[in-house]
Amino acid sequence: MRVHCIVCGALAASQDVSITARPGEPGLAGPGRALGEDQLVGAQELDVGVLRRVARPHGPALAGGDLLEMRPVGLGRDDLGREQGRLRGGLTDGAVHVAENSVAALAAGRSTGTVYLESDCHVTADGDVVLFHDDDLQRVAGDPRPVAAVRTRELADIMSTRGGLAILPDVLRAFPDARFNLDVKADAAAQPVGALVARESDRVLLTSFSDRRREVALRAARDRGGEPATSAGSSTIAGVLAALAFRLPRLAARRLEGVQALQIPERHRGVRILSRRLLDVAHGVGAEVHVWTVNEPGEMRRLIDLGVDGIVTDRVDLAVIERARVL
Repeated sequence: MRVHCIVCGALAASQDVSITARPGEPGLAGPGRALGEDQLVGAQELDVGVLRRVARPHGPALAGGDLLEMRPVGLGRDDLGREQGRLRGGLTDGAVHVAENSVAALAAGRSTGTVYLESDCHVTADGDVVLFHDDDLQRVAGDPRPVAAVRTRELADIMSTRGGLAILPDVLRAFPDARFNLDVKADAAAQPVGALVARESDRVLLTSFSDRRREVALRAARDRGGEPATSAGSSTIAGVLAALAFRLPRLAARRLEGVQALQIPERHRGVRILSRRLLDVAHGVGAEVHVWTVNEPGEMRRLIDLGVDGIVTDRVDLAVIERARVL
């Protein structure tokens, strides 16, 4: 049985099971070079890892190129649950904070033995594609400015004490064996994201809540010879659900043409999205179904038993345990 456990903010996988980690875990490349697999060790033995930061000058390969090393410090549920420390997957230990979507967060997910890394794409004032969930810096850095209004170098400085700024082409080089699930969050990011991943399209899935934005990114990749996988946007999902509501499974299946995955919540505003019929239709056309965001082990087990192909979670430590159970 193959299950993708998608950890919010970075993805991860191991053999038959993939755990996708979202921003909020450890590991990083130093100036001009990526961490080797031998340096991303120890996470399999931990519930979750914590990083200690070793100061390094900013380097060209990864903006804010500080070397981060794994330290075997376990964090319990209470530690992870503190709103000020967690930031949707970020880790805190004293003065050290690892923010979501940072290089450290991606490396932490990778260091658990996972292969799939999930993140979100924006562009800076310089036009660089960076991995950042929000439109602005308020939640991560207490700065109200939009990401699009900040120069790359300044953003790198801001993120240098928060796990390191993840710039898309640098991240693709730093994690050559990882697979990426990239959510295009801004219109201005769509074309450059597609162009950047074209040569790496065999290990990239492009998605967006906006089907229009998703199509722009896909077209940019295809124009350069790439054919990345993709998951449905909101309008496509709405069309599938409408067809199922009228008991028109063939129409629902046609709505899924050209997508390889549905990434959905189990419920949205009290309305059930996930159903047995949806799973059957998606699987009938070869599309996977990933459910977000699931942080309780019991819910993970229930959804896996139901037949979902992927689980998006903030709790990579718990997802690793569930991965072992399925294996």
